Order: sequence, then C-alpha cells, then structure tokens
Amino acid sequence: MKKFTIIMLYPDYLAHNYGEETYVAHVESEDLQLAIRAAQLEASKANAENETVRPVDFAVIFACDGHIDDLLY
Repeated sequence: MKKFTIIMLYPDYLAHNYGEETYVAHVESEDLQLAIRAAQLEASKANAENETVRPVDFAVIFACDGHIDDLLY
C-alpha cells in the first residue's frame, strides 16, 4: 500500500466560500485512482449530515505520493 495526500475542493452546495474551501485527506491505497476514490468517500462521510452529498462532488485539485502534513496556503 502506498500513502497519498489528496486535496479536494468542497462542492458549491457545502461551501461557505466556494472556491476557497478544501478538504485534505491522507489515504493509503494501491494506486492513485483508488486513493482519489477513498479520499472522496472520506470527505463525503465527514459531511454526511448533508443528505445530498456525493463523493464525486469533491473535485480533486492536488494529489501526491506520501502524507504531506505541512501544506502552506
């Protein structure tokens, strides 16, 4: 299993400031595509209080190998 850091943009219907709010996920997976799916599922579960949330609504804006903890913005 490889470690990945995935940054996703919150969907407009969940964001207070659309285009500025992101979700960072640290996941482990066999490959990048599976890591992205796992990250989207994590983000949707973290926002499950909204019944309309779908994992694919979290748009990936960055993905890399490894768990990166010190991201600057």
